Amino acid sequence: MSIFNTRTLSFSSPNDSYNKLLHVPSISKNLLSVSQFAKDNVVFFEFHPHLCLVKSQGTNKVVLQGVVGADGLYSFHNIKL
Repeated sequence: MSIFNTRTLSFSSPNDSYNKLLHVPSISKNLLSVSQFAKDNVVFFEFHPHLCLVKSQGTNKVVLQGVVGADGLYSFHNIKL
């Protein structure tokens, strides 16, 4: 699939935004490369059976929380594109 462009993503917290996200309009799900996202945005992921936490490497603060849906994928509902 072709990449249309790259974006900066803003989360519900006014000071949190993340870079280098690829926009692929024809894809049916929004996918995330965990390793690339962690490297580009200085965060780490903490996976649990029913939730996923994204934390700042500098402060250990939770910057994003995802929950597992019926499809088994983690969903992040507080993202504003």
